[in-house]
Amino acid sequence: MRRPSVLLASAVLVGTAACVSSGPSHAAATSPTVAAAASPSNVRVQWQTVVTGLSSPISVTNAGDGSGRLFVDEQAGRIRIVHGKRLVKRPYLNISGRVQSGGEQGLLSIAFHPNFKQHPRLYAAYTRSDGDLIVSEFKARSATASHVSPSTERRILRVKHRGAANHNGGQIFFGNDG
Repeated sequence: MRRPSVLLASAVLVGTAACVSSGPSHAAATSPTVAAAASPSNVRVQWQTVVTGLSSPISVTNAGDGSGRLFVDEQAGRIRIVHGKRLVKRPYLNISGRVQSGGEQGLLSIAFHPNFKQHPRLYAAYTRSDGDLIVSEFKARSATASHVSPSTERRILRVKHRGAANHNGGQIFFGNDG
């Protein structure tokens, strides 16, 4: 099995490469075929607030540990826990002092180690205060910990990006092969 850091670095590099323009395409334009979808008349959709008190939430994920906790990353650099219908007051991780936030910048994505119960590690992609894009690993004391110390950070990847507040991106995740 490959090391998680190699997989994360590869995923970020592939994502970054996809953002770089390679010039005009000379391929023939084609129109995709779209099948008409059935329009069920009995479908109702409604908005329901689960918790309040979040500030610019970017995404929601779980650790795959069976705890029922949801982890919400906020753009400013905090990861919050929602357990049941309650927002836990203390952030799970707070790296807001290291994060440049606003527009396309901030804490962009989080992913948990595929076997979080045995390896309580969290990975985060964020825009550092100097504008560089960072992917780091953070270690929790245990899978049931309610807080992760920012001092456990181990930087995996840095992409120089100073002077460009736009085109910040970094969705990280683990594939089925871990």
